[in-house]
Amino acid sequence: MKDEESLRENRREHYRIRYPLRFRPVFKYTGKKFEIIDISESGIKFFCENTEDFTAGQEVKGTLMFNDGTSMIIKGNILRIYKRTAIVWLSVHIPFRHIIREQRFLKTHYPDQLED
Repeated sequence: MKDEESLRENRREHYRIRYPLRFRPVFKYTGKKFEIIDISESGIKFFCENTEDFTAGQEVKGTLMFNDGTSMIIKGNILRIYKRTAIVWLSVHIPFRHIIREQRFLKTHYPDQLED
């Protein structure tokens, strides 16, 4: 019973794509480019060399540039900063169809590079 409760608590609300190191999309913000580590409909995690550029609660708005050449403007708030990564909770979700399209693109072009 306790194991079932634990599984439910650890389940993510939205499907997440974790990107291989060599095939990460980019988040453009304030003239800088940040590599995306993972995305879901409701958030992104990106690598930031200098975490002092961001603070929890800070609003960010920038362009998410996907591997398939498409891009979209995203806006949200920094949820937390941890070990040179920033996690953003998006105020407007990335459409699920775009998450699936990105996953399909990665599986088609880089099938040996994806994590299970």
